[in-house]
Amino acid sequence: MFWNKKKDNVSEIKEAVESKPVVMPKPLGVPQLDKIDIPSVAEPKVFAPLFVKVDKYKEVLQKLQKLKTTVSEMNSLMLIQRDIEKLASDVDSMLKNSVQEFSEITNQLDTELVRPQSFEPFIKDMGARKNEGQLKEVENEVAKIKEKLQTI
Repeated sequence: MFWNKKKDNVSEIKEAVESKPVVMPKPLGVPQLDKIDIPSVAEPKVFAPLFVKVDKYKEVLQKLQKLKTTVSEMNSLMLIQRDIEKLASDVDSMLKNSVQEFSEITNQLDTELVRPQSFEPFIKDMGARKNEGQLKEVENEVAKIKEKLQTI
């Protein structure tokens, strides 16, 4: 179909399209925009200097070495802290076991000993009250230490 057309028709169409320039009317409500300064691509870029002073290089190397040393010290401190926490948990478990064993022995002795009916204990529980005050002081100190550790 397309190939069968005469050249006259094609030339008429070309003339019709080329002879009429398309003019778009300018919209009335569009504001004028100001030009924005954009830096040109041809501006030279700033590069690091090719040569570095030897003294500066030595300073940088020394600072890097200090950083490496600090990191290794921090790692060793973390390992020590982990060991201390493990020892503390071991001590706590041993202390709990000892207290439990001591409590069982005292209960066993208390049940084995025979008391007369009119027996009044001549030992009063005064020591426990004294220890309560000391225990509260220790608990307060432990709480203060925990708060200090959390801030660190």
